[in-house]
Amino acid sequence: MRPWLLVILLLLAGGCAAGVAGRPAAPTEPAVAMAGDVEIAVGGVPWRGWPADLGRIVTPVHVLVVNRGTAPVRVAHEEFALVGAAGQRFGAVLPTEVRGVVYDPPPAAMPSAGFAPGFDKIGDWVFRGQATPSEVDPGYVGEQFGLPSKDVLERALPEAVVEPGAAASGFVYFERRGSHTGPVELSARLLDVRTGEPLVRAVIPVP
Repeated sequence: MRPWLLVILLLLAGGCAAGVAGRPAAPTEPAVAMAGDVEIAVGGVPWRGWPADLGRIVTPVHVLVVNRGTAPVRVAHEEFALVGAAGQRFGAVLPTEVRGVVYDPPPAAMPSAGFAPGFDKIGDWVFRGQATPSEVDPGYVGEQFGLPSKDVLERALPEAVVEPGAAASGFVYFERRGSHTGPVELSARLLDVRTGEPLVRAVIPVP
């Protein structure tokens, strides 16, 4: 067990065990917790997809789930949330529902919407509204690119059943946190495939 792992909160079937996971010594290391026979690692993998400034729209957090037990567990985005010290809760956003407009050009293989304020076709990357970032001069008109991008979809944590001995990893996208939020913890709940009931609950500090 890693030295900076202190506690997790665990609920298995009808039993309950409490614990707390400590923050890692280095921000590049993930926070890891063992919830029964399931290992959950949070962070440690930065977002390097397109758009690079995805954090302006949502908060991407890398999650790894390793099933070391004998029962299959279901991973679903809606079972994750970020919780602030003051009780603020930021729910997970499905990859297909990550919506926004960015202005940095995508890789050459990706299409762009251009400036087309009269349309609202997500599939064609065309959006209704201004093509002007709020951070820049209101007189600026530039090319806009719609989300979700291919990277947002393909790098997401898959919603799937994790069989014994298997693992699943990827990004979970959360409602955007303000800079004033302070430290947050990731609340994770994994479901028993057979009953649909929570099999594991864990609260892990986000690096």
